[in-house]
Amino acid sequence: MPNFISTTLTIFQLIISFGTVCTLLYTVVKYTQKPQDIQNERILALEKWRDAMDAKMMDTCTHLSSLDEGTKITQQAILALMGHAINGEDVEELKKARQTLYDYLTNG
Repeated sequence: MPNFISTTLTIFQLIISFGTVCTLLYTVVKYTQKPQDIQNERILALEKWRDAMDAKMMDTCTHLSSLDEGTKITQQAILALMGHAINGEDVEELKKARQTLYDYLTNG
């Protein structure tokens, strides 16, 4: 009987050793993949941030374009006023600038 117990214990030790080796291999694989997982998470976060910044940039560009258009129309109105103040004429230019400014302010 001691021979049977010795053989059984040896088999169990082999099974436990094999399980331990499998666990170690699994741990090593998980450990070596962890930096890649962290990198992928960071890349995903950066892509989301970039998409948000692209949307904000488009809003900013639209806003700046409208400001540029308003500045252009205001400067045209100022030039018409200056032209009228200098020579007392250019009433039509003044009316045209007023209408352009009025259209911009009411539609924009």
